[in-house]
Amino acid sequence: MDSIDLEVVNVLVFQQLLESVESESWSEAAMALYKLYDIEAGQTFLD
Repeated sequence: MDSIDLEVVNVLVFQQLLESVESESWSEAAMALYKLYDIEAGQTFLD
């Protein structure tokens, strides 16, 4: 994955995290946070 693509995915997942926290959807917020950690560690996702 290109570095630009990775940055876009990071921004989108971070936005998902913020929206989940604002709506108090804690399970969605937790999943977004785990995805951010995994993306930083180099893992990729299909969804």
